[in-house]
Amino acid sequence: MKAWENSMTPGAEHKWMEPYAGEWSAVTTIWMDPTQPPISSNGSCVNSMSIGRYLEYSFNGNFMGMRFEGKGVMAFDNLEKKYKST
Repeated sequence: MKAWENSMTPGAEHKWMEPYAGEWSAVTTIWMDPTQPPISSNGSCVNSMSIGRYLEYSFNGNFMGMRFEGKGVMAFDNLEKKYKST
């Protein structure tokens, strides 16, 4: 039971993610062809902490004139001592 409690208890590594919560502006740059100039576009990202353990993010922008949306989650695995993202 104690090992299970330790695996789910937020710690310093989870606290480290908290400053990344909020609304962010982004400029993305992509090199499609090394002989051509890069393509840049603007976007925005909204990040929020969930139950003190997960940083959830939602990105909105465009790519070559088409709308792009992305979602993800970052967490710290207390058992493996690694940050993980999907």
